[in-house]
Amino acid sequence: MKSKSPSSKPTKSHPKQVPEPAPLAAVPTRLSLYDRAFAVRALEARAASLDAVSSEGLAAPRTNVERAANNALMLVEAVHEPSAYARFERLPEFDLASLHELRTLASMALYTYEEAKAAGAFESEAQVSPALGKESAELEARMQRLCEHHFSDDPEIAPLLLAAAPGTSLSDRASDLLVYARVYEQRHAVASSDVTYYRPTDVANARALAAKLQASIRDAQSPKARLWSDRCRKIFARLEECHAEVRATWLWLERRNTTTTQQFPNLITNNHTKQTTHTQPT
Repeated sequence: MKSKSPSSKPTKSHPKQVPEPAPLAAVPTRLSLYDRAFAVRALEARAASLDAVSSEGLAAPRTNVERAANNALMLVEAVHEPSAYARFERLPEFDLASLHELRTLASMALYTYEEAKAAGAFESEAQVSPALGKESAELEARMQRLCEHHFSDDPEIAPLLLAAAPGTSLSDRASDLLVYARVYEQRHAVASSDVTYYRPTDVANARALAAKLQASIRDAQSPKARLWSDRCRKIFARLEECHAEVRATWLWLERRNTTTTQQFPNLITNNHTKQTTHTQPT
């Protein structure tokens, strides 16, 4: 009689062998270090949803993206210290996910900026009509005068104005127009009371002209440059929001420490502070 081959079905005495899961990638001992491999994986997981979001009306960062993202990673490391993290845990209305999201966004900001730069996204040779150039420049100058006259001492608005100082490119002008439109909306009562510079149509016109400038820039870019430029803008906008929330909470927790504000500048004024870039080997 032929012997039966062993059954492939698991039994109580011989359970089916389940392969062990692959080990997770090691987390760097210093969270302030930029881990490019981590950034690549994070972006791959979000690429589809990120690319589905429109970039229309989204200002390009008017700051040093690399320095800003590395400053954000410095904050990540500080708030993940066990004693600091425990203080965040005790805050009933604070979402701890923001602490983890901040590292992810800062890492992706660095990665997308690298790719955008490599694709030539910041070397655009866009051209606009003389009429568009003249109208957008005049509106930018008038809105700038109003904002600097009324809000240069406003602690919330002043950093925005510092970053929106007139630049040299069409991208700078488009971003500045969007910043000034945002300031007008945030301080509408004061802005609309200015009889010299204010016009009721300024906000709508600023956004419309910014959109035309951005369209000209995009048309002059290669598809690859356009893709990474858009990704960088979208990621940085999210990073700015997340960083502002975490930083504001940390400054409140550290309100008796007078050096904390200097150690962790906001992402707008960080361009005027010296910061060293650190990279995690991959």
